[in-house]
Amino acid sequence: MRMSDEPKRKRRKKTEAPKPQQTESSFPPPPDDIKDLISELLAARTKEVKKIRRTEDINASLVTVLSEFLNCFIIMGYNDEGIPVAITKSNNQLESDALHSLLMKFFSIQMQKFGGSKGSYGGDDF
Repeated sequence: MRMSDEPKRKRRKKTEAPKPQQTESSFPPPPDDIKDLISELLAARTKEVKKIRRTEDINASLVTVLSEFLNCFIIMGYNDEGIPVAITKSNNQLESDALHSLLMKFFSIQMQKFGGSKGSYGGDDF
């Protein structure tokens, strides 16, 4: 069958979507003090996000440096604002279990020191 033998289809006319009518807003513009407050909040949020990114960058750098010297490790401490920080790095489950065992040993020895007893490890390991 030839293309010329097929009946011609009528094409639909493209209709444009109705444009929304522009009317004046029924809301008054916000006062300057509201604009200032919003600007201050956005600026504070930006500083907070930058601070979080900076902290994450410092943690990543610390992990990178320590990874050159240690196969697996746990870092625990407080940052300069008193917020607890705990970073754990292990490559597999065996290393993770070994770290947890070492941590338990550490706490056990520290608790025995507080009790006045040296315990089976001699108390001088940590």
